[in-house]
Amino acid sequence: MTKPTFNVLFLSTGSSARSIIAESVLRKDGADRFVACSTGSYPKGQVQL
Repeated sequence: MTKPTFNVLFLSTGSSARSIIAESVLRKDGADRFVACSTGSYPKGQVQL
């Protein structure tokens, strides 16, 4: 029996590095179980540190 794959969306208010880092960690550590994406509700066009 195959394991289910879950879609995960990390949402931040801008283009903060937190959601981008969370996405990359989940992509690396949970690649066989999760599809990770990140976005901002008011994207700035570049990562805000």
